[in-house]
Amino acid sequence: MILVTGATGTIGSHLVSSLLEQDAPVRVLVRNADKARAAFGDRVDIVSGDLRDASSVSVALKGVDRVFLNSPSLDGFIDLQRPLIDAANAAGVGHLVRLSVVGAAPDATTSYGRGHFVLDQHLKASTLSWTILQPNGFMQNLLSSAETIKAAPETIVMLVVLGLIDVVMISNLLIMVIIGGYETFISRMRLEGHPDQPEWLSHVNASVLKVKLATAIIGISSIHLLKTFINAQAYEPKVLIAQTVIHITFLVSALAIAAVDRMMPQARLHAARVATTEGERH
Repeated sequence: MILVTGATGTIGSHLVSSLLEQDAPVRVLVRNADKARAAFGDRVDIVSGDLRDASSVSVALKGVDRVFLNSPSLDGFIDLQRPLIDAANAAGVGHLVRLSVVGAAPDATTSYGRGHFVLDQHLKASTLSWTILQPNGFMQNLLSSAETIKAAPETIVMLVVLGLIDVVMISNLLIMVIIGGYETFISRMRLEGHPDQPEWLSHVNASVLKVKLATAIIGISSIHLLKTFINAQAYEPKVLIAQTVIHITFLVSALAIAAVDRMMPQARLHAARVATTEGERH
């Protein structure tokens, strides 16, 4: 079971819809159950409650092995999210994915960035398996900055726009992280017939997810490299060379992953044919 917080928000709603397309079992912890029901119908398990309410958090975490943690970054959001991290840790959740923010640091210029840093460190200090995403600004918020953009130089506007991402991209990346799991990043799980095998795991093609993740990383690297070259005069030549080499490394790695995934089914098929032939001889 996958628990999604902030499920009726911009990112959360896209994530839940994508998870449902993968036939993954989803539970949402929401303050407005009617809004969640109107958005998702009976396809999700809805727990009405609040991150501040320990009892509703406990109910929401029952039987959950993956958690996506997100909430509005309002005053007090540290006290809002920290108890869920602790509760997930105590409940033995398999993996927690948290949406942070780019530039989260103890000396960030905003309380928002400093607060996310505190939560990131708190998650890292737990015994949970975790993933922290730190996206930049979202394209969906671009219209609200229209006046600022009109007054800015063209180069600055181009650099800012290149740093923007779409919430759909984030939700797709979350899909890869949440339901790809161990198979996507480490090795194939041999859980066939095991009592702990999640029912939804059979619907996930880990090989495809690995290739998609690799191509997503290449896309992000390409944008980052383009931003660097647009503002090349601000960087030393060794920085430009290093970023180019890193990008080429990502590209070669993705091609290698795709090649291995293409060869593996053929190798297994060949082994099966050899085994069948030997069996017929005996």
